[in-house]
Amino acid sequence: MNKAVIYARVSSREQEREGYSIPAQLKLLQDYAEKKNLKIIKEFTDNETAKKEGRTNFTEMVKFLKKNKDVKTIIVEKTEQGEYPSKPTLGYKRESSKIIKIDTETSPFVLRAFNLYAEGHYSLQKVIDGLYKEGFVYKAEKPKIGKSHLESILKNIFYIGNFMFKGRIFKGTHEALIDRELFDRVQEAFKKDNKPLYRKEHEFAFAGLLTCGECGSSITAEIKKGKYIYYHCTHGKGECSQDKYIREEELDKQFKEAIKKIHVTEEHKQWIITALKSSNEDEQAYHLERVESLHSQSQRLRERINKIYIDKLDNLITEEFWLEKHNQWTLELDKLQTLVTAHDKANKSYIENGIQILNIASEAYELYISQSGNEKIKLLKIILSNFLLTGENISYEYKKPFDILAEGLACTTTLGRKDSNL
Repeated sequence: MNKAVIYARVSSREQEREGYSIPAQLKLLQDYAEKKNLKIIKEFTDNETAKKEGRTNFTEMVKFLKKNKDVKTIIVEKTEQGEYPSKPTLGYKRESSKIIKIDTETSPFVLRAFNLYAEGHYSLQKVIDGLYKEGFVYKAEKPKIGKSHLESILKNIFYIGNFMFKGRIFKGTHEALIDRELFDRVQEAFKKDNKPLYRKEHEFAFAGLLTCGECGSSITAEIKKGKYIYYHCTHGKGECSQDKYIREEELDKQFKEAIKKIHVTEEHKQWIITALKSSNEDEQAYHLERVESLHSQSQRLRERINKIYIDKLDNLITEEFWLEKHNQWTLELDKLQTLVTAHDKANKSYIENGIQILNIASEAYELYISQSGNEKIKLLKIILSNFLLTGENISYEYKKPFDILAEGLACTTTLGRKDSNL
């Protein structure tokens, strides 16, 4: 029987809380040694959450191994420490055996790909073409990235600070390149069905924005007579009586009318800024309460993760059940942490965001008429939601607080025309 030593280490309070404690690691490594028919002759541990300088027992292990030449195996659970054991994905580079950092040369490519696809009206091929047109080159010998590779990048949890190894999700030690909100928007974009038809030769101003008011299918655009752009229902969800075609110029006109209704006088602006400042204390109290609640939920999840891991080691549950729950709760824990971060940011920027919204409201119409198609869609999504097309009429809802800034309008408004261009 071959001889081996075990080395276990915890480097942060977070790892200790999340089930990567010294006893848990030792139990796992002991089980591994038994399966591999290895005889453990000594165990070494370092708990760096305590106030100690350096890895004291790691040094002792090295000394021990030098004296015992017949020991050929060191057993360590590297992934438990959040250290990714493979080659890092595009956008990262390995600086040492333990350190992975964001690659400043390739990370802009990845970040731009996420932002483009998150907009929701680009296909994978459109993102590939867009990256190339903007000067983002995948590799010198292959300027355009492959579609399947791009999809795997956009779905890779490595970019939000986690990684999958042997079917299990781990919290990595590497820095996240993509924030959770952007990552989730990209995953939602993948779920969309009945996507609008994509045209390489034309950009449609309102592509992907509207859905059919009757059947809920996407509204697509196409060219008529070589130059006129019309929008209509795709009928992608079955029977639908909506067979009207509406010109892009008519949609633009109706959206202009909607944006033009947003009106803020200078007097109103100053009054709202004063109100924002006076309500800031209530907002801070709200965020503090939410953060405390999220911390409590996080603690309960950590306890679950730790308990179910011990249950697995004690053979009380199957490996498959443990893996399923571990991955589920690890992702839930990650989402809770994202919410904590979001509340912290919102608490700090409450007044700033309020003033920014006021500035948008004050200049909304001027911004709209001066922008291109994609930028118009972004502005419309800031101010409006639930875009529907029924016949030749668009309907929508004003988002808060724009609903109270729209002159003389209820929250839901419909505009339209009776005649047709066809």
